[in-house]
Amino acid sequence: MGLIARGLERRGLPTVVVGHMLDIMELNRPPRAAFLDFPLGHPFGRPGDRPRQLAILREALRLLETGTGPGTLAQLPFAWGEPFTFTPGQGPKVNKSVSGVQSDRE
Repeated sequence: MGLIARGLERRGLPTVVVGHMLDIMELNRPPRAAFLDFPLGHPFGRPGDRPRQLAILREALRLLETGTGPGTLAQLPFAWGEPFTFTPGQGPKVNKSVSGVQSDRE
């Protein structure tokens, strides 16, 4: 996405990349990027949580005004709320502890 964002920016269209893979965002260095520590496949939060998704979108778009220059990378002030893991080929899993027993739930 960083390459696409830079190409759009060269043509005069401001961009903000929203992502959740910090290491890749740091390597790609999009002009402005918003990082969220959320499970893969959920860059704007849980499905159906419209109020939170809109809050994330508004905060990301605020980078168009507050970004300090090329390569701005901001961690947005949102938390997933519970531990999660990612297993390649299986997608994200939310780890829930019930009565001291660890279980995985999508």
